[in-house]
This record gives sequence, C-alpha cells and structure tokens, in this order.
Amino acid sequence: MKLISLVLILSFASFETHACAQHEAKDYLKNILWITEEHPPYNYSEPNGELSGISVDILSLVYRELGMELQRKTILNVPWARLFHNVKNYSQNAAFSMATTDERSKLFHLVALPFKAKVSIMVLKERQELLSQKKLNELNVAVVRRDMGHQLLELQKLPVNKALTINTNSMLKMLIKGRVDAIAYAEDTAIFELAKIADDQIVPIYELEGHALYNYAFNNDTPQCVIDLFSSILNDLDRNGVLSPIRDKYLHH
Repeated sequence: MKLISLVLILSFASFETHACAQHEAKDYLKNILWITEEHPPYNYSEPNGELSGISVDILSLVYRELGMELQRKTILNVPWARLFHNVKNYSQNAAFSMATTDERSKLFHLVALPFKAKVSIMVLKERQELLSQKKLNELNVAVVRRDMGHQLLELQKLPVNKALTINTNSMLKMLIKGRVDAIAYAEDTAIFELAKIADDQIVPIYELEGHALYNYAFNNDTPQCVIDLFSSILNDLDRNGVLSPIRDKYLHH
C-alpha cells in the first residue's frame, strides 16, 4: 500500500513539474523578441511593410497552437549581422530563418523546419560559360556577412576572393553591375529576389551545401523547456501535413 502511495505521489509530482515547465515555457515564448531579415521566400517585407513568408506563417501557426497570437508588427526586420549579434548575446531574443552550420549549432539552440537549403556559388547566366572555366581563386564572390554562404566558404576553405555585403539586395546589385563575378547564397532565395529587381537569370556553378536545414534560432541560455515545447508543436504540425503546403504556396506563387 505504501509503495502504491509513493508511486502516485511521484506521478503527481512529475505531472505538476511538467505542467509548470509548460506554463513557464509559454510565458517565455510570449515575451520573446523575434528578429528576422530579408530572406524570401522564407521571411520578407511586402510592399505595404507587412512581414510575410514561409517561416512567418509557420511561426504564427505555432503560436496559435499554444493559444497565443503572434504580433507580426513587433518582429524586428534587421540586417543579418545585427540579427546574429542580438540572438547570440541577448537571452530574450530569437530569430528566423537561420540555416544550419556547425558553428551555429554550437552558438544557438536550433529548431529545424523540414526544408533543405541548397547553397551554391552562382553567376549570371550570360556569363556562365566564361566563368565556369575559371579557377575558384580567380573568382570575386559576393556574400552576405555571416550568412550561410559566407560561413560555408570559410568552413570549406575555398580560395575565392570574398566581397562582404549587408543584405541580399546589395549582394545581387553588385552581381548585376559586374562588380563581382558570382554570389554564394541559397538558390531559391537568390532566384526569388533577383526576379524582383532585374530580368537577368542566375545559375549555379559550384554547390556548397545540399543538406542544410532552415531553423528558428534561440539564444543558448533559453531554457530547455522552451525549446522542447516549441519543437514538439512544430513536429506535430509537420506530422499532420500542415507545413509543406505553406512552403509550396510561396514557391509556386
């Protein structure tokens, strides 16, 4: 009888601890300052200033599942370098969408979306034949500072001449104006963005990474119960077939 009572007490305590952890996790998520950047089609500003994109819509769904409403107007849209700095240094900050690298896995809690990012060195189609014949150390390649393309060039120690920019738009403009030979960036995003500012086409000539995932990134001091709750909701949405249609809607728009 004493053993049964002890089991019941421990089970009740475990339930209470779990309930408390979930309550604390929801409060934490409610007060997080979300940060993003211009990285379409995953996150970007519409002409009217409203934030849109795959990651924004999915984050709204996660909050809805938790019984909360995501206030899109409170999400900061900043250059990549500031996003990276803030999430690394401020515990109440979180960001999206951040592609996986070994460095980032050590610096942040990453909660992955089930979508892979293909990152390549790309050139304008009209210059493809000429530049494909060059060695990597002869190429001037624009990157967004601390973006995945920049990180992968560094990690793979590729001998290109890098030109650092602050965002996707400035990087693409350098390519269009002939100030660089190529860019290193996520293919879907580069193609999506280039179509908005020019009639040119870009093509990959060297793949950097084919298995990176896009993530919601949390500061390393974020409590584990927050990461677990957020991950469980995201995984449930994926298992229920909710996430892929959101991605398809943007990519086939």
